Amino acid sequence: MKNIELEGADFLLKQMKAFGPTVEKKATKTGVGKAARKMARNIRNAAPKQSGRLRRQIGVKVGRKGIAWVGLRKGKGESQFLGYYKTLDFDNKRGKAFNPWFLKAAEASSDEAADMIIKETTIALYAEATKVYKRSMRNNGRNKSAFGSR
Repeated sequence: MKNIELEGADFLLKQMKAFGPTVEKKATKTGVGKAARKMARNIRNAAPKQSGRLRRQIGVKVGRKGIAWVGLRKGKGESQFLGYYKTLDFDNKRGKAFNPWFLKAAEASSDEAADMIIKETTIALYAEATKVYKRSMRNNGRNKSAFGSR
């Protein structure tokens, strides 16, 4: 899968640097996570209808640094990933791919995911900044009452 190029990321990066590292990390994880879950939903919908087990195992994992992986995960009680999806999606020594859907669906939803990353990260950035501001005002009010007014 290719990396997604984000338009409008320069403006978002300037905003994120202004709020500090804690707010930046939480907002990035939230925005990328929402976009990855949307992409997984689109891929799941594009999966062959007769393979319910394969569709259930398409999942998302969001790392600490704001990196998301969308793909197959292990099912409950299973020790390995499903291997037969490779015969559906990739050419092999037996012949052509049976039903190439995974990469097509991922490519089709990558532009939507890129736009969603910018939008959701901006929303999360201001939500996290508001939480930090309210917390600081609450703590500031407690400190004034404890020491009296000056």
